[in-house]
Order: sequence, then C-alpha cells, then structure tokens
Amino acid sequence: MPKWADGNTETYPSATIDVGENNTVTFSSYRWYSPHNHGADKDRLPTRWKIEISTDNVVWQTCDVSACGWTTEDQAKSSSWTGANSVPRGPFVMGAADASASSLYTLNSSYFAGGTERDTYRPLKARYFRLRVYETQRPDAGANAWGWQMAEFSLWKDGKRLLWPITTAEPVLEGSTLLTSHNSALTNLVNNIVWAEGDADLKDNWPDPERTVVQRLPSYVDIDAGQEIEFDAYSFTTTGNPGNQNDRLPKSWRLAISSDGSAFTPIDDVGAYVPPAEVLATPYQTVGPFPLSAKFPYLDTYAANSIGDASPVAISNNATLKIDADYEKFGPLSGAGVLDLVWNAVGEINACAPATFSGSVTGEGTLAVCGDSVQTFDGATLSGAKTLELNGGAIAGTASFGGNDVTVAFNGGATGAALSGIGTLTVTGDVKYAVPDITEIESCSVTLFTAAEIPAASQELLEAGEFVDASRKWNWGVTVTGTTVTLYGNKRGTALMIR
Repeated sequence: MPKWADGNTETYPSATIDVGENNTVTFSSYRWYSPHNHGADKDRLPTRWKIEISTDNVVWQTCDVSACGWTTEDQAKSSSWTGANSVPRGPFVMGAADASASSLYTLNSSYFAGGTERDTYRPLKARYFRLRVYETQRPDAGANAWGWQMAEFSLWKDGKRLLWPITTAEPVLEGSTLLTSHNSALTNLVNNIVWAEGDADLKDNWPDPERTVVQRLPSYVDIDAGQEIEFDAYSFTTTGNPGNQNDRLPKSWRLAISSDGSAFTPIDDVGAYVPPAEVLATPYQTVGPFPLSAKFPYLDTYAANSIGDASPVAISNNATLKIDADYEKFGPLSGAGVLDLVWNAVGEINACAPATFSGSVTGEGTLAVCGDSVQTFDGATLSGAKTLELNGGAIAGTASFGGNDVTVAFNGGATGAALSGIGTLTVTGDVKYAVPDITEIESCSVTLFTAAEIPAASQELLEAGEFVDASRKWNWGVTVTGTTVTLYGNKRGTALMIR
C-alpha cells in the first residue's frame, strides 16, 4: 500500500506485487511493517486489509482477511524522523478454511507403505525430504534471531523415533548460508545424536553444543536418506542454549517429500507454532512429533471408508469420483460431476450441512443419505442407484432414475424430493415426508414419485407416511396411485363459533 493514501477515509488504493514471469512464491503466513514509528502513523496505519493471490493478474482469490488495531506499541518513540523505526505487524497466518468448506486431499499411492486392503490410513514412505523454514519465533530479536537452528530432524513410526540409515547423505542447504563455527554443521541435522537434558555431553559441549544453524530466512534443506523410509510423523530437537534457540526456533515451516529428489509434494504446513513452556526453558527438547499419515486417506482400489465421514465432497463437471468399495461415507455432496458406484457399493452422504448436487450417479450400487440436514438434488440423474436408503436427514429437489427399478428404504430419513423416471418403485420401512416450508401461498402440490408401477404393498406404506415438520397452520395429505405419489397441502381456515 502506498505510504500516502488518496484522502478517502473509506477506501485506499491497492498494491499489486508481481514476482515476475514463471516465478511463484510459496508461503503460509506474512507480515508487514509500518513505514516508520512516528506518531502520525496512528492516523494512516492499516487496521483492516485483504490479501488476494492470482496466477494471471485477472482472476484473484482471497487467501486472508485480517485486522490489527493500533496500540500503544505503535506510538512514537522519537520526535524526529531520523530517530523513528519501523514496527513489524504479524506474522498473520493464512485464514484456515471452515470444516464445512474443506476439500479432500491425499497423496499419490507411491507414497504409501504397505497395508491391508481395508486400511483407511497407512504409514508414508519416501527417500527425499525437504524442510523449508519461513519464519522463527522472534525474527526481529537481533543477532540471536538470524536464521533458524535445531539439533536434529527426526522421523517417527508407531510412536518411536527412527534412526537415519547409514546411506543418508549430508543435507543440502538452499536459500541461505550455514554458520560454520560453534559446532554448527549440516551433518548434525541427521547424525542420530539426540542429547537429552542431564546427558554428560551437555555439560562437556557447553556453550557450543552440536547443532545446525542456518543464517537466513526463508531457506530449506534437502535430505537424501539413500533409501525409502517408512514413517508416520516427524519432529525436531532444540539445541543446548535456551537463550538464542528460542529466537531461532521455527514458527512457520513446510515439510515435503519426493521419490526422485526433484518433484516434491508437501505433506505438512505449520503456520504459527507456539512452543510449550518447557521447550523455551530447557535445552534439548523434542518439538513434536507431528503426525502425518492420518492426514492422508489411502484411496486406492478396495480401500473402504477412506473419506472423512463429515468431509464435504464436491465433484466438478467432467470429473468422476469412483466408489470401488463395500461402503464409503462422506459429507455433503455438491457439484455437477459423476459419482460412480461400482456393483453393490454403498455410498452414504452425511447431510451434516446443506448441499446441492446436479450431476449423475452411475454404476449399480446403493445411494444412502443420513445426517440431520438436507441433501438437495438439482436435476440429478440417479440411474446408478438401485437402492435409495434414507437413514436420516432429508432429500429435496428433483432427480430422475432413468427408467430403472428402484427400492427406497426409509430408515429414519425423509423425502421432499420429486423423483421421476422410476420403473417399479418398491418401498420399505416407515415412510416420512419432509413437507416444504411455505408461507406465501394458500396451497401446494408436489409429485414426489413418478413410476411405471407401484406395487400394492408399497402403496400401503406410502399412504401411511408421516409428515415431518408439518406446521399446525397447514393441512397435509398424500395421494397414492399405481404410478404416482403426490403430496398436497393447504392453509387451515379460521372457524368462528357464534352462540
């Protein structure tokens, strides 16, 4: 933002930063500085702002909206311009997405270690590791805060720290220089020497304990283990001097892995790590371990129930999500793509929040809906659902079954959707109708089922259905024939009794 605004107290000119053609910047947090520490800054120091990013300078996406009010720390510490200093603001971590808007993300199957066909999560495996540090705990603390430092970087599996194999090469540092004095070396990062408080070596090596001190930020180290390692977590160990190690302790970092040493895949991002008190007060403390494998479901063939049970699933147009398992439960379904249910597969939508799906369900499986909210279909084609299980919540909107025979099983859920294109409609369970929320009209009528045939036993169940959330101001009923089921309602009249 320009130092001088345009005089408008409501809006200010935006600032665009172009890092250059074919260049990109990877970041998880940011900070900015006031132009100086003069008292006048109170009147023009930003207190609310929005950060947007773009790859083409045309389409922009918001990645953070933050606010930071003026405090007494920002007041003038000098009456002269020459004696004033900048004041840092931040770091500000990218605004995390709400769980209801999160997306499923997993790794290439080559990064997973062995497991059974039904394992939802497996240990990871990789040969190459890249640790990139973006910011430390106190980057403005002076000489003690130059760069970052740690005594050891470690991998874990099943709750135990792993030893780096003898094939591990000396790490390669990029984007910075290494402090080569005071017992600082890159090999210290992976030499399997992890001291603990009270060790004899601690006293013998003070004040120059074994460590790796990197002098600039952001920067990263590449570690080649020489062979694949199976792991499910990682940690790093602080050094023997709580004084300057606290300043240089990483606060924001990214860990990535690779199978070839060139193309790296991020597996963990930490934007604002706050160390516990013992880490700050005591030397040689383990930071972590940070679990990894539970973040990435194994989505290979026959993997069962890999998607988080409340994870929203959005299938884009021309995309296909194939459920090739006995059972898979996931969160609200949206998008216009294809949900493919292979033979006998069960795909259950957890309607824990409202969502609308306008795509297609293909295959020969069972589509189920549970939860406590509403799953809406907007012109969806459900020809691949031979059975529709309503286990909770409700369905709404419109959908067609492409002329196929369908069994609708009512197991606690309700329907308010207009379902058409059904061959033979078979109904089981206690039928529930989700009546529409209507206030502006006097009456309504919705054809809920249109089929070539509705057997007599199913007609009886449909006629005995319960009306869910029915207002006392309305009369509701249902008309069932051999081919249709129609829900109708009208406002109750007002009766006046005169004696």
